[in-house]
Amino acid sequence: MRSTPADFTGYSTGAEIVVDRAGHNLYVTNRGHDSVGVFAIDPVTGALAPKQWVPTKGSVPRFFAFDPAERFLYIANQGGHSIVACKVGRDGKLSPTSFRLRVGSPACIVFSRGVSHERQELRFRDPVGACRRCARSRHRRAGAAIYQTTAYVFEDADHAAALFNLQTVGFIYSRLTNPTNAALETRLATLEGGRGCTWRPRVMRRRCWRCFR
Repeated sequence: MRSTPADFTGYSTGAEIVVDRAGHNLYVTNRGHDSVGVFAIDPVTGALAPKQWVPTKGSVPRFFAFDPAERFLYIANQGGHSIVACKVGRDGKLSPTSFRLRVGSPACIVFSRGVSHERQELRFRDPVGACRRCARSRHRRAGAAIYQTTAYVFEDADHAAALFNLQTVGFIYSRLTNPTNAALETRLATLEGGRGCTWRPRVMRRRCWRCFR
């Protein structure tokens, strides 16, 4: 079953796909059509029936997430460098809101735990691991710098060899280790109450992480 409207003839690929807690609706993002498709799920056969397509107001909607109460759906537009929100109706349909946050190439959205829904604070992870949040106490934004190169300076050949042999701590290849990923790992470990965290690429398209408690 196609995830875009029947009259759409352009190129589009699916990304995130989620079923709501009640099991009544399925949601999917379309990169190319730049929309979120909503499909009703037949409770007997499991067949899908299209209900609506909502524009994401940005390109390459890679990811979306419901807030813990499933009252809002937040969409991460990786190509549009933005996060937008839609209100979730009783019937599962989405209504656009005025919420729009500029953030560099977002690819995932995580909600922190242990606070009320009204005070939930969004945590963002982008493809290079940058975390951004508002430092409300100082009325300014605080964010980790994004390391956008695979190049590193080594003291000498022996220093480079020690790094690649994992005999000393340092950065050797940005897909595996870099200052931005290190900052993200520290924040995720703190968020989850762990002693450490490993963040690595998986299948070259998605990222996964493991928290050590």
